[in-house]
Amino acid sequence: MQFEKGSYEECIADCDKAVERGRELRADYKLVAKAFTRKGNALVKTDKLPEAISVYHKALTEHRYCVLCIINGATHLYAYITCRKGRGQCFHL
Repeated sequence: MQFEKGSYEECIADCDKAVERGRELRADYKLVAKAFTRKGNALVKTDKLPEAISVYHKALTEHRYCVLCIINGATHLYAYITCRKGRGQCFHL
């Protein structure tokens, strides 16, 4: 719900709590993966792309569902932004 409101930092904190609680309760891996994915989406919205990619990979270790398209999108977005800001060499994935 925090994500829809635009409270991305609160969403990230809520997702961390959800992952922790889900592991305590031995919840279905798919639910934990969804919390990681939501956290990754919030990180993208706050321009923390490298961290978002890492979180998407954590979601994949929990459950392999349609996160691959999100990782590819975030990776391409990161490459584009890096190139545009002149921080490094431009490359195409």
